[in-house]
Amino acid sequence: MEEDTRNTGCLGVAVFAVLLVAGAAAFWQFFYEPVSLFIDARRWEKTPCVIIVSRFEPPATAAVRGEAPRGRIDIRYRYVFRGQHYRSSRIWFFKPRADDRDLLRRYPEGSSTWCYVNPRDPKEALLDRSFKPQLLIALVPLAMALIGLAGLLARMLRPRDADGQFDWQSRRRLQGAAPQRLRAVPGEQLVWRSPRGIGRFAFSVIFAGIWWSVVSFLVREVIRSWQGGVPDCHGLLLTVFAIPFVLAGVVLIGYVLVSFLKLFNPRVEVRLSANRVRLGDTVDVSWRFAGNAGRIERLEIWLEGSEQATYARGTSRITESEVFRKVNVASTTFAPEIRQGSARLTVPADAVPTFTAPNNRIVWELKIRGSIPRWPDVDVGFELTVLP
Repeated sequence: MEEDTRNTGCLGVAVFAVLLVAGAAAFWQFFYEPVSLFIDARRWEKTPCVIIVSRFEPPATAAVRGEAPRGRIDIRYRYVFRGQHYRSSRIWFFKPRADDRDLLRRYPEGSSTWCYVNPRDPKEALLDRSFKPQLLIALVPLAMALIGLAGLLARMLRPRDADGQFDWQSRRRLQGAAPQRLRAVPGEQLVWRSPRGIGRFAFSVIFAGIWWSVVSFLVREVIRSWQGGVPDCHGLLLTVFAIPFVLAGVVLIGYVLVSFLKLFNPRVEVRLSANRVRLGDTVDVSWRFAGNAGRIERLEIWLEGSEQATYARGTSRITESEVFRKVNVASTTFAPEIRQGSARLTVPADAVPTFTAPNNRIVWELKIRGSIPRWPDVDVGFELTVLP
């Protein structure tokens, strides 16, 4: 059974283009000025200043000024820089939220404190130039834009044939590597046991934790923008921007849960009468499940051949994979045969043997899938060496 997975890539180009445009627009709209100020403010001069206004401006007054109907924090201060008097109202790199009343206690009216003045433009100053976790939110749209840019470059620079398809054969010729010579070891059986999946579960927990540690700051800002009623345009745009990242976080939590449930799946042991087979050979395949194999309703085992091409794009290495042959070995719903059984596998004589080169591979895998109702399936496999 052959399967062709090539496509023109229009959908991929569209997805990467949307990531690039959306990420760049969001970064420019919400984070470019704060991030650039954070970098530039490292060189600003520390200057004494006096707080002349420190108050909460009520909603009615804020509405007259064109501000959000929730009201706003109004803090202003004066300072002397190089003999000239100046005033400013900037506190940090982002505007303060209406519910951030701690600022009023930190900067009471009439108090003296320090501010940081831009020596190139003394009218520009701020009270606090410290790093805060809210700045990490800028990494989200920046990562979107970089992924989109990298994806578009990879799509545009990949080799194609006359029909616009990815040219696997030309890629192989460009690499110019010869197949690795393999020698069969007669009389040796192959014994393989499925892994427990602890490593996959640990990785998913760590990755989801890192993702939510960044997205949580974005969620907190969205929640703050909705406190006290419908937010302004900035709050609405921030809410729309946060939705895909929250949804991705929910998917990650689901993946963690699935990985955890798979720890309790039955484990399978597979035995082959030979650890390496030749094209046209027939080998005996036997399997045995440990654990509650009675939960499996249907068992499927098949041999799958795929071609993998790895190439460099900038500092990244990209691997493309295409399935070219599938050979069914066993398919059963009979419980005793699911728990323990055997079958015969005949490798197609006209297929391509295992091929290993620095940037190209022909890979044969024996795959096992056990369908479990209302539970993550058993879905495992291992590589099998096929000789010419």
